[in-house]
Amino acid sequence: MGERSRLNREDYTALRQKFDRNDPIMHGMGVSAIRQVMHRKHQTPEWFSNNDKVAEFVSLRFPWANKFDHKCRCDRCMFPEHGSVKKCDCRPCRETMMAGKWLIVIRLWFLAHTNDSEIETEYQWKPGTVGSIVQKIRRAIAGERLDGKPRTGKPRGRPKVSSYQELSAVA
Repeated sequence: MGERSRLNREDYTALRQKFDRNDPIMHGMGVSAIRQVMHRKHQTPEWFSNNDKVAEFVSLRFPWANKFDHKCRCDRCMFPEHGSVKKCDCRPCRETMMAGKWLIVIRLWFLAHTNDSEIETEYQWKPGTVGSIVQKIRRAIAGERLDGKPRTGKPRGRPKVSSYQELSAVA
């Protein structure tokens, strides 16, 4: 409900005595409310202002970034001196692009406090891209999985059979 509907009749008549019908405040939806300024919920880590620590953080998350796959036949991997990426699915190309996006978001969103939509329109990203990257960066800082699932504590892969007796018991 708007602010005008919250006013009782006496309050509205008092406003009408102070303001004329032609005043801009009385046009449109009635009495306009002042919007509150949105503040960020989370604090930016202090070490984000240190370029070396940010580079180390991104390089630990994307170890294949800025490397070349000799099996791949894309332009970036075939001609590393040019450095252009055109929709390649090899791991070094994907991680290089994602590392670049993370650095852009760290610089503009975390440090410069630029709006999500401004970054997305500037770099022609889909809406919601910056929000999901910010969420993944926060999870990486906390040491959690980036997809939000809890860690199981079990080792990866198929379980190994440790002795011959366990192998014969299975058969």
